[in-house]
This record gives sequence, C-alpha cells and structure tokens, in this order.
Amino acid sequence: MEVVKIILENEGMDVICKTDIKSIDEVVKINPDLVLLDLLLLGHSGDEICAMIHGDKRTKDIPIVLISAYNLSKVRDLTEKCHAEAYIQKPFDMDELVDKVKYHLS
Repeated sequence: MEVVKIILENEGMDVICKTDIKSIDEVVKINPDLVLLDLLLLGHSGDEICAMIHGDKRTKDIPIVLISAYNLSKVRDLTEKCHAEAYIQKPFDMDELVDKVKYHLS
C-alpha cells in the first residue's frame, strides 16, 4: 500500500494507511472521505471490513474501493457482496487508481 500512498499523495491527496481495522470506532475517528481497501489483510478480510463500514450508520456513506489480486470474478462478487462502490484489480494501472479515487471523491 506504500506505492498507492505515494501515488495519491503526488495527486495532492491526504492519505492514512492502516494495516487492520479492529473496530468501527477507528473509522469514525479517522473520518475518511474514501476507503481504499485491500481484500487480503491481517485480522479481518477486506470484505468483512467493508461490510462493517457500510453496516454502521455513522460510516455507511463512506465510499469504498476494493483492491485485490484475486481473480476478476471473485473480486466482482466480493465487491457486490459488501456493497463496495468499485474495485481495482492488481496489478493496477496508476491512472485507473487515480481516476477511480477521484471519481468516488467527487
């Protein structure tokens, strides 16, 4: 995720990287405009965290973009299952990353 952080910071965005979210209160405290979420994380899976974020009234409107190296069919299914707004397939194109983030921030 360090590469993603550098790319987005070069676009003028403020980026906070977390390797795991243990509770919804962490998300509430950060109050992000968007969550870019890898499906493979320590502790909880990305789709579990996505469902947790969208299942809470305080964070349900935060757009989530999933990132994964899973096969495209699985990523699409998980994106739909946890109600993420979009996904980016690894390896990703830098322009696609920036475009999707900007789109969901607007």
